[in-house]
Amino acid sequence: MEKVNEIYKKLAVVFFCLGELFFYPLYAAPIISVDYYTFQSMKEGKTRLEFYFSIDNSKLQFVSDGNDFFASVSSTLYLFNDQDELVKEQSLDYDLSCDTFDETLNPLINHYFKFNMDIDPAKYKAVLVVEDNNISTPIKHEMVLSIPDYWTTFSVSALQIFTAQEEKYKTPNINHIIFYTAPEVEVYYESYNINSDKFPQNLNIEYLLENDKGKVVQKQSQVIPVTQNNSGFNTTFPIARLASGKYSLQVNQVIGNKKASSRISFTVVQSPTNLAFKPFNQILGELQYIATSEDLDILNKLAFNERQKGIDEFWKKFDPTPETDKNEIMIEYYKRIEQAKKTFSRQKVSGLETDFGMIFMLFGKPDRVIANAQQAKVWYYRKLGLTFTFIGLNGFSAFNLVDKGQIFKEYMPR
Repeated sequence: MEKVNEIYKKLAVVFFCLGELFFYPLYAAPIISVDYYTFQSMKEGKTRLEFYFSIDNSKLQFVSDGNDFFASVSSTLYLFNDQDELVKEQSLDYDLSCDTFDETLNPLINHYFKFNMDIDPAKYKAVLVVEDNNISTPIKHEMVLSIPDYWTTFSVSALQIFTAQEEKYKTPNINHIIFYTAPEVEVYYESYNINSDKFPQNLNIEYLLENDKGKVVQKQSQVIPVTQNNSGFNTTFPIARLASGKYSLQVNQVIGNKKASSRISFTVVQSPTNLAFKPFNQILGELQYIATSEDLDILNKLAFNERQKGIDEFWKKFDPTPETDKNEIMIEYYKRIEQAKKTFSRQKVSGLETDFGMIFMLFGKPDRVIANAQQAKVWYYRKLGLTFTFIGLNGFSAFNLVDKGQIFKEYMPR
């Protein structure tokens, strides 16, 4: 038990040294994710439609030229009016490439596609057809689009939300799922037809964040002087203290006696152990690097309605700041899980189950990595005084940890 306590302490010491890590969604993702947004078009009387979809590498078929791996995606968006007549059609073609075979199977590598159209305000049936050009069976997605008129009255566009994962590429969060790794959310929208007789004029803005019961949990107000008929707005609001669940954000704007509003819904996931978003067996499997056999035995015997409480109680004993809403050790542990999956996964083996993944989970990011011509990699942890050697297998991406049995015995919780 002394060894277990020692490794727990080491986990706590190095848990804050990894820097920014990517977080992969905890829910079962569909084959493609789809969303759309509407804005006033540059063409008078028209509305600009931005239609997005995303697909990850694991859903695509890659082929190799002997060195790299390639996939090709063709997609077409069809819009039909209420008479079922085709009124708009647009196609996109993309070629994708990967350096390694492991990348071609990685569900953490997503590709985003965007259609731009100027169309008349109306209701449409949208049919999206996505074809992997290396597979004969296309993916088809249908949905109804409500396209508003932004030209006749004072109005607010659709709301777009952006979170940390999307910031680099400025891609909206089309899944509307916000994870605990994002401390705040950015919102972008536009206002039209302010039509003031004189500028500047004060525009009153109210942000109402409601839970799924319709209760306002956050409220912000601001007054902004506007100097033009149409304006764009960026704002942020914190989510760190929100409980997991469904929310909607409504933006209300008032200028003189004119009012306009827009709303967007999303889900907040504050815990990587929320059973509403992840199967119990998966949660138990992910605890292998911190839970003892006794811990897992207790959790396995819990009744169905006691499982969430049991998981929560398990993590409380690792919480370094129990007086706060955040369990920093738990958050870092699950960041490591997702980083291990992203970095070390190969073919059908999760990165969490590899030897690299085991050492990464126990000790975090190494201070130094050295690779030599004998297909060996050495990880150095100077502060801990530890060194781990991995031997490559036949030139492939699989590596075996030297003295794994002894290391497993000394450092894994038992």
